[in-house]
Amino acid sequence: MTNTNYTELFYEWYVPDLHYLSTAIELEILIIPIFIVNLFFFTFSFNSTSLKKRQYIKTYINTLAVHYLFLSILAFIICNWYIFAVIFAKGIHTLTCIIIHHLKYILITSIATIPAIFALYRVMLIVFNIKICIAINCILWFILNFSSLFEIIHILFFNSVIVESSVCGKYIFSQNKVIHLIRTAVILLSPVFALILNFVTFDFFKKRNRREPESNVIKRERLILINITLQGILSILCQSPTAILTYLTQAYLINIPSIYYLISNFLLFSHFGISTLITIIFLKDVRQEICESFSGYVDHRVIKSFMKI
Repeated sequence: MTNTNYTELFYEWYVPDLHYLSTAIELEILIIPIFIVNLFFFTFSFNSTSLKKRQYIKTYINTLAVHYLFLSILAFIICNWYIFAVIFAKGIHTLTCIIIHHLKYILITSIATIPAIFALYRVMLIVFNIKICIAINCILWFILNFSSLFEIIHILFFNSVIVESSVCGKYIFSQNKVIHLIRTAVILLSPVFALILNFVTFDFFKKRNRREPESNVIKRERLILINITLQGILSILCQSPTAILTYLTQAYLINIPSIYYLISNFLLFSHFGISTLITIIFLKDVRQEICESFSGYVDHRVIKSFMKI
C-alpha cells in the first residue's frame, strides 16, 4: 500500500499475470448474453404496443437496460484488454483501467437504487397524488449515489491509497471507511426500501377497491408487485455478495480468495441478465409480443410453455 501519486500512473503500463484469467473468462461468458438480452428489451420497449399502455414499466425497462448495456460494455473492455494483454504480453494502461473500474462501481450502485426511485415515484403519484418531476428524481438519484460519486472526489483531493491489483496493476480507492459503509448500505437496503414502498402502493389500492375485489386495478397492481418483489429478492441475493466483498476489500484491505469473487460475479451478472425479463414476465400481452418476435426462430413448444407462465 502506498500514498497516491497520479503523475506516475499517467505513464504506467502494467503487463498482467494469469491471476485474473479465470475471472476474466467467466465475465466474458456472462457479459455477451447480458448485452444481447438487454439490447433486445431496450429496442423491444420502443416498438411494443402493449408497453405503450404502461409508460411506467417502459421507462423502468429502458432505464435498467441502459445501465446494464453500459456496464456490459465497460466490463467487456476490461476483460478483453486483460486477455489481449496476457496472450500477447502487452500492457494495460493503469490509470485508464482504474477509471473504468470506478465507473463500473458507480453503475452498480446506480442499478441498486433504480427500483427504490421508481417505487417512490409510484407511491407519491398513486397514494399522495403528487407527481415527482424529473429534476426531483435526478436529485434523489444523486443523494442515493452520493457515496460512489464522492469517492471519486475524495480520491482526487483527500486521503486515498494505491494497492496492488492483478487487473490494472494498481488500484486507487478512498481510505474513508464511512464512504464505503454508506455505499454498501445503499446497495443492500435500496431493494428493501423499494419492496416496502410497493407494498404500500398495493395496500392503498386494495383498501380503495375493497368493495370491488379482484378488480382490474387490483390484478394489475398484484402483477406489478409480484414482478417488483421477485426483482427485489434477486437484487438482495445477487448484489449483496459483491457489495460486501468490495466493502471488506476497500475498507479493511482484506485479501479475499478469488473463488469468492467468481461466485459473486456469477450471481451479480446473472441477475443483470434476467432482471429486465422479470419486470415483464407476468404481463401476458407483453409475453405474447415477445413470442411473436421469436416465432420464426424458436420452437413453438418453447413459446407455448413461455405463454403458460
